[in-house]
Amino acid sequence: MRTGRIVRVLTDPNRNEIVRCNDEKRNLIISIFYTVDNDWSMNKQAVYSDLYHPCEERFFQDWSDSEDDRNYIQNLTANIYIDAPIAQSNEKHPVILYSPGFNCDRDSTTFIIDNLIEAGYIVITLGCIYETDFTVMPDGKVIEMMDKLSTMPYNSKEIWQELKEIRKNDITFLLNKLDYINRNDEFLKDKLDIEKIGAIGFSLGSQGVFEAAADDKRIKAVALFEGCLHHTTVIEKVNAGESSNTPHLLLKRHASSHKLMVEECHSWFEDMEDREDANKKTEEQIATACIITKTQKALYEYLHGFKSFVKVAHTKHLTFSDMPMLYNLEYEECLGGKISIKKAYEIINKTTITFFNEFIKGNNNEYQNFINNENPYSELKQINGDGEIIS
Repeated sequence: MRTGRIVRVLTDPNRNEIVRCNDEKRNLIISIFYTVDNDWSMNKQAVYSDLYHPCEERFFQDWSDSEDDRNYIQNLTANIYIDAPIAQSNEKHPVILYSPGFNCDRDSTTFIIDNLIEAGYIVITLGCIYETDFTVMPDGKVIEMMDKLSTMPYNSKEIWQELKEIRKNDITFLLNKLDYINRNDEFLKDKLDIEKIGAIGFSLGSQGVFEAAADDKRIKAVALFEGCLHHTTVIEKVNAGESSNTPHLLLKRHASSHKLMVEECHSWFEDMEDREDANKKTEEQIATACIITKTQKALYEYLHGFKSFVKVAHTKHLTFSDMPMLYNLEYEECLGGKISIKKAYEIINKTTITFFNEFIKGNNNEYQNFINNENPYSELKQINGDGEIIS
């Protein structure tokens, strides 16, 4: 089975572009992934850089520090075929929306997109023009990240909250457009089951997904990859007595508890020669870890419906993206242990897809049987609201 991708640009007439600070209306670039028609004959093997056509050279430059890097990235194959014909059938497909992390391309989590397509979903990824390192528009124009974002301080709370709010509004806008797309886009006409919508968010994207799902019941299930909700309103919602019955899956890296986060923070700067600066950076990261811990616990309290908090041992933040593959890493190492990238991806895929199969497709107990009885992965651990492993 092959995966296809088309790109669309949507304009929200009711919002100005906040990041650029002008009168331009908010443009949202989306990629739509689907099953390719079996009768279509491809003329070449797809490669990863096809996602950046016609600006592949810019992609090569960003990921190539050496000739070996360039050879690797140029020849990295993929199963995604640009503008390939969609499978011809009367079947409607449940939809998964994906919101990426800050500075991440909308299509930088192909390792799970391809598997979701094989499982029968259509995936729509939300691009963040001006917030991504660079964005390739359908006409080939390259839009760079705004300087104020590329140079902003890590602890700039006001900007992070603004970006989170933009993500939330982008998701809501897209939800409002899905029915129109399903009725009027000739390529996708009657292909979307808009009664069955799930959402995945990674890092900053998880914050936007959380906020959108809290307000919009059209999202039937939520998967938060490395969900760090420290810029969300989750604590305020709990304090106000609010709750959600929408099923949530929280997938965390190895350092899921406050204790492990503190240990990880120290490890990041242990080799810095300037110990004063290292200690300052460590304390800043620990302060953020404290807030992440509090919001993670608040999320656990906020969710009154089905919830599953899990971690994948020895993974890092970026393991939940294509970055390890693009860096040509074989293993991820964290706090004295390691896991192969192939296995980490396999675990994330299996966990996420069985979750959506149960709560979007309605496959009775598929995820619950997997996580409670059939989980074959010693690296996949159930955790509580504090991020500690449940015995």
